[in-house]
Amino acid sequence: MSINNSTKSDNNQEFASTFQRAFAILIDVWIVIFIRFFFLAFLGELWMNDEVMQFKKEYEMAFGTNQTNQPPGKEQIDFVKNHSIFIKSIIFYSLVLIAGAIYYAYLHSSKWQATIGKRIMKIHLIKKNDMPISFKRALLYYILSILPFIYIIYIMTFVANYKISLLSAVTANISNILLTILFVAWVQTSVFMRNKDTIYDMICNTTVKKGLINQKFPW
Repeated sequence: MSINNSTKSDNNQEFASTFQRAFAILIDVWIVIFIRFFFLAFLGELWMNDEVMQFKKEYEMAFGTNQTNQPPGKEQIDFVKNHSIFIKSIIFYSLVLIAGAIYYAYLHSSKWQATIGKRIMKIHLIKKNDMPISFKRALLYYILSILPFIYIIYIMTFVANYKISLLSAVTANISNILLTILFVAWVQTSVFMRNKDTIYDMICNTTVKKGLINQKFPW
């Protein structure tokens, strides 16, 4: 493995800064949004359009309208659950989500050892023993890294459902309080670490270092 690092020798590599990691994440988020949008458009046109049209036709025949009651009645819910579009929609959106997971896991375990965002910021992900990570470890790293976003979605849904403030939602019950404490610890631990490791770095036994792997392509 050859690393291009103009400021430090291979035996004394610096760890990536919080800014480098954060900016790399921001770049990758926009790249994944584009990838998922492409999958939505491509798979939607290829697979879902005819299914949606057929569903609307059958729904209108069953209920005399293509508009859903607010809130939908039990018969309408059962119709949707028993229609083929229900399972196909789950598969469709699962594939869209998996596209992002594959982007992160593949590139982190590739010869680059970095996503495009990390590549631009000239940093890379590696095991603490300086060995490249496997696809399985990279996939676990990705899953652990998105847990804070799952918490944010949960707490925002809680706010919307109960029509309360964010502070009220966070302190609504002991579960929300504990989840919030875990969320803060999860995203802030790296600030206090010398090498800027996150909790999921610790779990996966990985770290992010400065330096660009001297490989033109990730494969």
